[in-house]
Amino acid sequence: MTYGINIGGLESLDLKQFIENYNKLPDQKSVTIGVHKDEDARSDGATNSLLLAVHEFGNAKIPARRPLRISMTQPAFREAAAKIGTAVTPKEQAGALREMGQVGVRAVRNVIDRGLTPKILDTTTRKNKSSDRGIALKDTEQLYKSLKYEVQS
Repeated sequence: MTYGINIGGLESLDLKQFIENYNKLPDQKSVTIGVHKDEDARSDGATNSLLLAVHEFGNAKIPARRPLRISMTQPAFREAAAKIGTAVTPKEQAGALREMGQVGVRAVRNVIDRGLTPKILDTTTRKNKSSDRGIALKDTEQLYKSLKYEVQS
């Protein structure tokens, strides 16, 4: 009997094979995508991680726009995630984790480039003078450029 696993809408994978392959990973067992410690500072005194968290989950004044969660549903990201469970050798697995990170960062940036909803307020866009004003999380590009991935053990 084969048991399957569904990752973000992916085709069903053989769960036993996925777990066996995952457990064979060397020291690199995960990939994180977002703002990491070395990219957190901003010129305005805020932090990129806080700004991303507020737009991801919302707060009393800013609605949730979910750039991370939306990007993880993109087909390219789901395909990269599937490769981790099917990679057999440690070299393939490390490559799959790096690819997932690269694809994930591109997916988040693509979601931001298309424009997040709900749109930012006109009063916010009037304060910004960049060519990307009106595009949430891209106007100063500080957060946009801080998005990276790290393969971690």
